[in-house]
Amino acid sequence: MSNTKNNMAIAVVSFFILSCSYMSPIGMVSIPAKNKDFSEIVKCSENSINELSKKQGNWASKVTLADYKKHIFETGDFPVENKIGLRVQIKMEKDIIIKVKGYGPYYSDLGAQNAASDLKSKISICLNGEIGVN
Repeated sequence: MSNTKNNMAIAVVSFFILSCSYMSPIGMVSIPAKNKDFSEIVKCSENSINELSKKQGNWASKVTLADYKKHIFETGDFPVENKIGLRVQIKMEKDIIIKVKGYGPYYSDLGAQNAASDLKSKISICLNGEIGVN
């Protein structure tokens, strides 16, 4: 194989590896805020994540940010890239925005969009005062 072909092969492999490191499987959903208090959203979010983590162990339930002034709640060091597990960021703006990052081994998607939908259902039940977050 000539140097040109070797260099081309290395470039292609390098591009693929670097591209993978920037892919971020994120699921995103929203819930109408309906004048909810942020502390109530945090409580329901924590309870919902804990309940989901009992059924599916790859949820990061450790709260790593709860900024009550900026209305941001995060678990599992949400901003960090390429960290395995389902990690959550919730922002209260006009609506409640729920983002779930879902990295698996080899940059695989752990089902981030489905996880975000599951979490939305649990939080909605809790915020609407229905019994439990099952």
